[in-house]
Amino acid sequence: MKTIPLINKNDAKAAKISAQFVLEVHKSLTDFLRAGVTLPEIDSFVGEKLRSLKCKSAFYKYRIPGQPPFPSQSCLSINDCVVHGTHTMSQRAIEPGDLVSIDIGVTHQGWIGDAAWTWAIEETTEENMKLMEAGRESLLAGVAAMQPNRPLMDFAKAVQNVAEKEYGFHLIRGLGGHGYGKSLHAPPFISNVASPIHP
Repeated sequence: MKTIPLINKNDAKAAKISAQFVLEVHKSLTDFLRAGVTLPEIDSFVGEKLRSLKCKSAFYKYRIPGQPPFPSQSCLSINDCVVHGTHTMSQRAIEPGDLVSIDIGVTHQGWIGDAAWTWAIEETTEENMKLMEAGRESLLAGVAAMQPNRPLMDFAKAVQNVAEKEYGFHLIRGLGGHGYGKSLHAPPFISNVASPIHP
């Protein structure tokens, strides 16, 4: 298992600034997103907003060995696309009722901020609203479960309990979160599912 790197106060401040830029981009999307816009238009908007903040996308041209560079400024996932969708996946306009998840990654002064938000476009189904509520409530439960000197698996158990037992959804195995740092997927891996292979 990789250890979690310790950082000093100046590094923590720089990391916080990157996170604040992520928040600012998401807030600007709240006013921009509506039925009729396309994924390429959303991605272009994100790129322009990042430039106005004098920072860069942490995702654009990101490479995983053996894969082509990531083509988008942000990860754009509609409806049943779970994660890491791109602006090239669909040219259709977003429609009322769609769920749109946008993952923003920001690089600023060497530090990366990263967070995904999901929006319901206009009126949506009760099931979609329940899904978004389950996501929010499971995250809150996971954060509340994280305590000093406790294993990260406490987070996973809390998230899984809310999402699967309380709301009846099924979490995707193998997906989870990660640390903040100077690399996009900084350690540790934060599982959403209680498993003996994750600490």
